Amino acid sequence: MGKRRELKGQKFGRLTVICEYTKNNRAKNDKNIYWICKCECGSEKKVITTSTKLINGHTKSCGCYQKYRASICNSSHRETKTRLYNIWQGIKRRCNNKNAINYKNYGLRGIKMCTEWENDFMLFKDWAYQNGYNDNLTIDRIDNDKNYCPSNCIWSDQKYQQNHKRNNRYITYNNQKHTLSEWAQITGLSTSVIDSRLNKLEWSEQKTLTTPLRGKNNVSN
Repeated sequence: MGKRRELKGQKFGRLTVICEYTKNNRAKNDKNIYWICKCECGSEKKVITTSTKLINGHTKSCGCYQKYRASICNSSHRETKTRLYNIWQGIKRRCNNKNAINYKNYGLRGIKMCTEWENDFMLFKDWAYQNGYNDNLTIDRIDNDKNYCPSNCIWSDQKYQQNHKRNNRYITYNNQKHTLSEWAQITGLSTSVIDSRLNKLEWSEQKTLTTPLRGKNNVSN
């Protein structure tokens, strides 16, 4: 139910509130307060919307703003041929398109792209360049069970990507959690030795990581 709040003369996005919409032909159970607004683009089209949609930013133009953003994203001489745009499209495809070859590893698992990125390439682009993007890096999620969003994404090189694959085994020992590859770097043992000790010999994590090989030192406790 809409709460009474005087919005006449106020501006929200590109819209300026002209007056309240008073026609009484709405559904009887519709308790929202409606306003007639004019867009700064000069369109003669009057926008009729509710207080809630104005205040929360859901309605902020006559539709011209969305068209403007789309024109930027879809302009072939500006963005659509760039590597970053293709990365953005690739994320949307594997999260949303059931026919995509890798949908089963993303969308089918419930992995999504956050709304702010999905609806606006320019916001994704701004985040990318503010967080170290260059053409030698790829996007990676910090937590592979969570979505593509600013708090869960970084730009990484191939080595980081390999260490954070979903099927990469994590081993916890002495309150430290690392992938098998990372433990190999820490201990000096090969990944095959660690894997064999854990899976074939069924050693504990402690014995696997602290038993030296050919005179190598134990991992520090």
